[in-house]
Amino acid sequence: MTDDNRIISYVYSGGECSVYGEDRCIVAIADGAARSYYIEAPEGKTTGRLHFVQNGHDKLIAENASPYFETNRSLSEITFDVNEKTHVSRSGSGAKQLVDASVFSLRGEQYASQGGEAAATLVKNTDSLFDGVFYTNITGQDQNGTRYEQYNVYYINSSLSVSKLALGTDQFSVSADGKEILCIVDDGLYRVSAYAPKKPQLLTSST
Repeated sequence: MTDDNRIISYVYSGGECSVYGEDRCIVAIADGAARSYYIEAPEGKTTGRLHFVQNGHDKLIAENASPYFETNRSLSEITFDVNEKTHVSRSGSGAKQLVDASVFSLRGEQYASQGGEAAATLVKNTDSLFDGVFYTNITGQDQNGTRYEQYNVYYINSSLSVSKLALGTDQFSVSADGKEILCIVDDGLYRVSAYAPKKPQLLTSST
């Protein structure tokens, strides 16, 4: 940040440092800035105006993006919240809402963290964030004041079609192929397949 509170971003590639841009906060960057995302930051203050840049072509893809992002390895996909609902952009497309909630992808191991104080970005070591499980974390408090966590679990395929696998589960685990979950709902252990999400299989129950 400069003395007049302006943000100037730089890129270091091939042993050389160059200016990425003024009034820009980098969200994620790859291949020597051939592909990148940034948030506008006039006068040192970040906004939710998210841009995608590829080979010098700059495109605004969201107006009110949250400061937390997830991307795939090549940065061709990025997810972020707008008004607490997760959206996606693919290769610079306009933001598209995925579900009516804030969700996180379970596909791919963490590859790197990018961004900075103004934006947190998780880059995942996978070709795509999709064709796998997403979840939302719900923290609540019961009538005795005890805190608890529950999860809503979704399967989102490569065409961005959403299937609800479990709503309000206390615990869940995902199969190795990402197409099935085991979950606990109301003291019952269920197996739920992405291919038949409306037909959960009860495996055992404590009641």
